[in-house]
Amino acid sequence: MSDAADDYADLDGLIPRTTYGKVDGPPSDRANTLDVIEISRWLDSDLLMWQDRDDTKAQPEIRQAANRAIVSIDLMLRALHVIRQGLIAEIHASDRATADRTDKLLAGVRRSLPPMRDTPGGEGGS
Repeated sequence: MSDAADDYADLDGLIPRTTYGKVDGPPSDRANTLDVIEISRWLDSDLLMWQDRDDTKAQPEIRQAANRAIVSIDLMLRALHVIRQGLIAEIHASDRATADRTDKLLAGVRRSLPPMRDTPGGEGGS
């Protein structure tokens, strides 16, 4: 009979190790993406074993495959969450950089325009 730890042994090391990327530069660390790909291979194999099970006989290796499939799904969800969080951080950093560029551009345009004169109806309005 198999020990429960054996069901997890093949997946050891596939837990996401790092963040998706770096906010201060382009994404350079794709470890989590690779983890998702590797985990999906395990999941595919184990699900195929489970689909081909024969419920009329004992097949402990098939039950172990089902256990590994559950673990694979959990690990994949965790890896996807890490990727998502990193991507959100990168999007926010990109949006801040875009806003900064826009502010500088508008400041330059404002400096190049002639000053607005006050009108009887209010400041610079019509």
